[in-house]
Amino acid sequence: MKGHILVLLLNLYPQILAKDMMRGAATSPPDSHYKEPTFKEQLFNYIEHSKKDAKWRIVASNVITILVRAGIRFIGADLRSIRIPGADLSFGIFDSAQFQDADFKKGHPCICRDA
Repeated sequence: MKGHILVLLLNLYPQILAKDMMRGAATSPPDSHYKEPTFKEQLFNYIEHSKKDAKWRIVASNVITILVRAGIRFIGADLRSIRIPGADLSFGIFDSAQFQDADFKKGHPCICRDA
């Protein structure tokens, strides 16, 4: 149930969630909620699901947008074949990330910066 609520929130309120996470990042300790390995892994799994199942594309777009805005680095990440239409990757850190066959339809494909 918790996962379904997260998916619903990510679909409906990506900008609000990103702002809340960024606001919390300024006041929270380094291991704040979005950086905990289990939660972070769950979010990365949503991105991974977009490779094989079209119903995860919007969720993956919202998740990667939120992670980028939260300052999560994708250094050396295997993002081949991800489907993230409309994702905003502006100012994300993607040094050596692999984007072969990725789908960014109507998105903002990277104004990337080096780590």
